[in-house]
Amino acid sequence: MTSRSAPDACADRGRAVAVGNRCRAVLMLAVIITVVVADQVTKSVVLATWRGGRTAGGLLRVELVRNRGAAFGLAPTLTPLYTLLAAVTVAACLYYGMLSRHSGVRTMALALVAAGAAGNLIDRVARPPGPFHGAVIDWIKLSFYPPAFNLADIALRVGIAVFVVSALAEM
Repeated sequence: MTSRSAPDACADRGRAVAVGNRCRAVLMLAVIITVVVADQVTKSVVLATWRGGRTAGGLLRVELVRNRGAAFGLAPTLTPLYTLLAAVTVAACLYYGMLSRHSGVRTMALALVAAGAAGNLIDRVARPPGPFHGAVIDWIKLSFYPPAFNLADIALRVGIAVFVVSALAEM
């Protein structure tokens, strides 16, 4: 029977944490890249092809909105502030997601929040009228929900909800 020394046990734990962090990083990046690409592609398709409101079953409609404000178009003159907040949100989610030891569910939630913020951040940085003043492209309109939104908004809201529910479940 061999006994392992304390330094060996610590080294094993260190390797396990490193592997866990790598897996967490790969998961987060895969989710972020997938959501951001889907968000930007759908926005580009809508911008290239939209010719007016289209309905599908009366519930879902394509409605192009260039939103310079926050949710519901609030305070459109603060676009540079929203750009900064989106960048901080992406960075904070990545930092917390990589360094914290939490469940895969919470990692997924943070990745969705980061992806949603990143999708809208790209719009604010790269779309007209210019860097840090660009409008977020919203295009999904539901008959029972007043504002138009996009895939990044969906990821952001789902990520926040999952994060809150998982945090409450741990209490």
